[in-house]
Amino acid sequence: IGTRGAKALASMDLLLDVETLLLQGNKIKYAGFKALAQSPHSVNLKHLDLWGNMIGDMGLKVLSESSYIKGLEVLKLWKNEIGDDSLALISGSSNFKQLKTLMLNDNMVTPVGAGYLANPDIFPRMETINLFRNEIGDEGAFAFARSKPFLNLKSFYVGENNLSDDGAIAL
Repeated sequence: IGTRGAKALASMDLLLDVETLLLQGNKIKYAGFKALAQSPHSVNLKHLDLWGNMIGDMGLKVLSESSYIKGLEVLKLWKNEIGDDSLALISGSSNFKQLKTLMLNDNMVTPVGAGYLANPDIFPRMETINLFRNEIGDEGAFAFARSKPFLNLKSFYVGENNLSDDGAIAL
């Protein structure tokens, strides 16, 4: 749908009744996502899939500051050029307290970003964290190992993150 389509969608009353919004591979980019995140029509979203939309760190910044998107339970951000700066914003936002699933596959998360995510107080309901194909390495694994336990965590994906045996054992 692209950027213009996302902006049009953000203004539709139809969006008020939507709980699941799947926008995979549409390349809505930052401008399109900003319109959705700042739309009062997005208030009931619980499941947001933005795979391959290139929203980048600025897109996640807008989401963490959104006055409307506060009840997300599932957030899929596979291939969105997300890095550590975004994750610092998430860790300082109250918008993610309901989040159960966070998928960050194929982004640019390093040990610093893993440190921001390794905090069950920020994500008290978290059940699934997917960091497949990032750059967390052993230091990122150690950050999770040192954190308090995630009481509801059922799935934790860290494949293709340059973990050694030491990182894997720590987890």
